[in-house]
Amino acid sequence: MTDLNCTATGARNGVAAAFGEPDMIETAAIAINGRVFSLPRPKRHHDIINYLAEIERLPTPIGGEQGFVDSEFGFVDRNAAGRIAIDAGQIEKLKWPPQLFSEDLW
Repeated sequence: MTDLNCTATGARNGVAAAFGEPDMIETAAIAINGRVFSLPRPKRHHDIINYLAEIERLPTPIGGEQGFVDSEFGFVDRNAAGRIAIDAGQIEKLKWPPQLFSEDLW
């Protein structure tokens, strides 16, 4: 799992909107101290936590906020991600409203 992505939070670039495409949920992510960590789907939050603890050697328990990276390359929390996924037609309804979980998507 050397493909951990790390980006700055809030780095929305508007690419999808510029092409008239809906914002969509791309990957599960965890935001920690202004950095966003994600792995390619179908990886889930526990996979990211395990990677951070075992490979990156971050102290456990791993804190931060669990959420998702959207197609605009910004971190969104579970509530916002739920709205985005429904609006984009990725899912019809949430299994655990109002929050989105990776199990809802993949």
